[in-house]
Amino acid sequence: MTKEQYVKATETTIINNLEKDCENNPMMGTIMEGTAVLLSLNSSAESCKELLLTQKDYVAYPNSEEEIDEIIKAAYKNVYDKVLL
Repeated sequence: MTKEQYVKATETTIINNLEKDCENNPMMGTIMEGTAVLLSLNSSAESCKELLLTQKDYVAYPNSEEEIDEIIKAAYKNVYDKVLL
């Protein structure tokens, strides 16, 4: 897979997790909604990073923590811009 494909897959995962996390969250619709969204985004991004780190020895790309960080940052920024801006 290319970097763009990894970024898109990570974005999709983060968005799906966000939908699940916010579905029945009592903070939604309150002034704490932004906090709930950020907590979900951060948690999902961390989970995706851990998954990529576990597979880095078995794939040609990404094969370093720096490349994985670039993927996570790009996906996080894209989702953040869609959801919170």
